[in-house]
Amino acid sequence: MPEKPSNQETGRRARRAVPTPIMLRLWLPLLFAVLLTACVSAPIAVPPVSPTYVIDDPETTALGRLFAPETDRHAESSGFLLLDKGKESLLWRGALAARAQRSIDVQYFIWYQDKVGVLAAARLLQAADRGVRVRVLVDDAAIDADPRHLLLLDRHPHIDIKIYNPFASRAQISFARLFELLGDFTRLNRRMHNKLFAVDGSVAIVGGRNVADEYYDLDETFNFRDRDILAVGPIVENMGQSFDAYWNSEWSVPVPALVSLPVTDEEEKAFFEGLRAHAQDPAYFPSTYQERLADMVSGIDRLPEQLVWGPARLIYDIPGKNEDVERLDAFGRSGAALTKIALTTERELVAQTPYLILMPGTVDVIRRLRSRGVTVRVMTNSLASTDSELVFAAYAKQRRALLGEGVELFEFRPDAASQRHFIDNSDRLDPDVIYCLHAKTAVFDRRRVYIGSFNMDPRSTHLNTEMGILVDSPELAEQVLAAFAADFHEDSSWKLSLTLDDRVAWDSAEEPAPVAYPGDPKAGAWRSFKAFLFSLFPYKSIL
Repeated sequence: MPEKPSNQETGRRARRAVPTPIMLRLWLPLLFAVLLTACVSAPIAVPPVSPTYVIDDPETTALGRLFAPETDRHAESSGFLLLDKGKESLLWRGALAARAQRSIDVQYFIWYQDKVGVLAAARLLQAADRGVRVRVLVDDAAIDADPRHLLLLDRHPHIDIKIYNPFASRAQISFARLFELLGDFTRLNRRMHNKLFAVDGSVAIVGGRNVADEYYDLDETFNFRDRDILAVGPIVENMGQSFDAYWNSEWSVPVPALVSLPVTDEEEKAFFEGLRAHAQDPAYFPSTYQERLADMVSGIDRLPEQLVWGPARLIYDIPGKNEDVERLDAFGRSGAALTKIALTTERELVAQTPYLILMPGTVDVIRRLRSRGVTVRVMTNSLASTDSELVFAAYAKQRRALLGEGVELFEFRPDAASQRHFIDNSDRLDPDVIYCLHAKTAVFDRRRVYIGSFNMDPRSTHLNTEMGILVDSPELAEQVLAAFAADFHEDSSWKLSLTLDDRVAWDSAEEPAPVAYPGDPKAGAWRSFKAFLFSLFPYKSIL
């Protein structure tokens, strides 16, 4: 994590940007028949490690004392701040880390060794230097960091790093990992997709963002439209319990048990000195980052007055997703809970999901809602905006069926105008930067809001562990729907419909009426070819 990558490395990483199980997405089209015959085994065995837990007296910290009066006043409710802009979400993470006194717990699916990844590591090191206990849990499918750097960070007396469901090989993309995947597909196909940043047991951020430039509007060519939510109150205690369950699970393995490399005291000293220097050098950071961070650190005391309050529920899966680890189609808690919530909708369900692949049960839910007159409005990625033509190919086969059921279907544009107000002029981004939807959000009856990591696809339902918050708050729902409105506008997405001869048509800002294009708009020949090629493979159940 700690070294600054070159611009060439950063650009290459952004272009590949795959926020889904990397090995699966790369090798599946070639290895489908073989993988289906693979076996299952338990996670890598390691020597017993003493469990650790979230602090049990957060009220003794400055952040705990800051939020206590409002938490007491709102009884069983929790407080929330919507984080719709990437840079804002990054700054809040930095500000909370700067104010941490006792603990920081971090859980992510992706951690890249780019500008944001190195910045995050530097900020965590600063907290650890003050005596703050830092626990970092990262999934092994998409951690892009030098194993030696992980080991060096873990050597800090106040930092512990664990890897979820690890491969034996530490090279992210290699033939060694390929052969592991072939021999142990059912286990290694189960990934941890949760995202959590929690400080002093008092305040936390959850949502869709991982640790990489493109999640915070900072990549030069490719950025995600994403969403997080900051939370205080009783819900944070639930998040701590969730984190502890994963941290102390057999699925999570300490870095020293996986990385056996000689490290000298001189190397350790040089490494930490370099990372500390990096954290002080403004040349590495986004424009105005340092001054805005300082303002936010000092402004945290005003945070309680900015919060929206309401009863909330944490929805998350157990480590390993479910008890039926030998099956690819067993349900986890997240999918079951969200299905029940959706079925209680009485008037309107509006959702954004980057990946939309419906299973028979989901189609049945939509039919039941539509039979009761419930409006179902869903946005997903277009072929031109998606980061995975593999997933899009499965979704494209279902578009006509969705439209036939009366679903109002929208596809996010790669040139979405709604993203422009997230980007500072000083960023000097390529004018042709691609925007990709990555937010996983739903609003039920303009009252209940779900924000988390759950995609509407088989992976989130059956394989990946997920986490999100369901909040009962008309005020928060109004804020989210306002954000939706910009994305659903014709200059940011296409609304789909069916022609009289059953062809898909796109309602475009450039055309006065919906047009049944010969191919997906703005996708280009190469993307269209890849989507066609992937459509030939029957892989939907393990996406």
